[in-house]
Amino acid sequence: MSIPKLIISYLLTTLVFFAIDMVWLGLIARNLYRKYLDLFE
Repeated sequence: MSIPKLIISYLLTTLVFFAIDMVWLGLIARNLYRKYLDLFE
């Protein structure tokens, strides 16, 4: 695999995982963290 393709693959993977993480933190686990950690009160 060439270096430019490797860099593009790395960047796209980073963006996908960032998006998944934001969905998890922002929508799915928000109430879980609020309930068990009291971070938002």
